[in-house]
Amino acid sequence: MTLSASFFYQEAQASAWLQKQDEGELIFSFSYFNSDENFNQNGDKVDAPEFAKNELDILGEYGLTEWLTLGSEFSLQSIENTAGAFNTDHLDLSYIRLFSRLPIYESDNFIFSFQPSIKIPNDKSQLLNPEGNEIIPEIKIAGGYSFRIFDLYSYIDTSAQYRYRDHISGAGAIKNQAKYELSLGLKVEKDTLLLAQLFHDETFGNNSLNNDPGNYDLTKAQFSVAYDFWESLFLQGGAFYHIDGVNTAGGEGLILSLWYKF
Repeated sequence: MTLSASFFYQEAQASAWLQKQDEGELIFSFSYFNSDENFNQNGDKVDAPEFAKNELDILGEYGLTEWLTLGSEFSLQSIENTAGAFNTDHLDLSYIRLFSRLPIYESDNFIFSFQPSIKIPNDKSQLLNPEGNEIIPEIKIAGGYSFRIFDLYSYIDTSAQYRYRDHISGAGAIKNQAKYELSLGLKVEKDTLLLAQLFHDETFGNNSLNNDPGNYDLTKAQFSVAYDFWESLFLQGGAFYHIDGVNTAGGEGLILSLWYKF
């Protein structure tokens, strides 16, 4: 069974498309990241103690109506640092995100959507929440364009998100942040999709701040292959690399995701 083209458009945390009414999806995504260098406050790479991070992300979306998609995301993380200062021995809940997605404009090939959300940190896990323990409101505007290559569906998906963090108290003076995402999905077979993605996070006024880990810039590239292997199950595997940044870790990682469409 080959999934509908709309299923290939759906990407965890980056899609402009809405779910159809009374339909939805669950995405279980595991990633592993490893680094032995950091980008300092000047954006230069410097040696650092080895750092590793495991993350299990569970995302669910459901089309309540044709014009309203509701969703939630649960992120569980564990980290290990050879310096010994930052370690967790098991996966622990880092945050929960609740969101909705509404259409702004839609045609046969184009879509623009609006996604308000809130990020709710686990206040018992200070180590996994460098942004602090306050709820963070977020607003995302996303756009998508679908097209055919050799009669196979492909797409471009882009988004810009604003995250309000000025209300967060503490010694680090956490600043507001913008997140940008760009994805290109190319179908090479009816059941196989190649994904090239670019992510950029930017903290406003970052270079003038102290080295609080919640204030950072990061540009990351990710390449993966997604395969429709059985009915409504979809497997994605790939790798990512931190290209550039400020006050964050350099390095690379692997990602493996399982999608279930219902």
